[in-house]
Amino acid sequence: MSYALIETALLVVIRKHADFTTANAVANDYRILAKAPARAVIIRKDDALTKEETFGLLVRTWQIDVEVWVKYSGELSDVQAKLDTERAKVTGVIAQYPFLDDCAGVITAGVDYTVPPEPLKVENGAWVGQRVKIKVDETVDPDRQE
Repeated sequence: MSYALIETALLVVIRKHADFTTANAVANDYRILAKAPARAVIIRKDDALTKEETFGLLVRTWQIDVEVWVKYSGELSDVQAKLDTERAKVTGVIAQYPFLDDCAGVITAGVDYTVPPEPLKVENGAWVGQRVKIKVDETVDPDRQE
């Protein structure tokens, strides 16, 4: 399995169960903020990746940033409430589907609660977002090279 497969599985779960689509949930493409309707999700691979031996198998931990964005309009308290709602949808479906809809090799996926959600800057005066750290553990064939 590769990061690309994990990324695809995470996007499928978010789109299928958190009421997002290909129009507002993507990987590594901030241009979506120019096109998306009232909300967007952008996922990005974090640099941290670890390997450890467990019962003769390798376990790879992928760190993935999930950025949830909402359009900035109206009162700040209303925008924060919208952002909290959208973030809760995304983190809720990840908790509900910890195997990323039975993606092969995934041991567990979940929010890394040791890292508090980070506020993101307002983008072009139109968007406000929050970054959540997701950890995905997978079993890996020890002979596989990436």
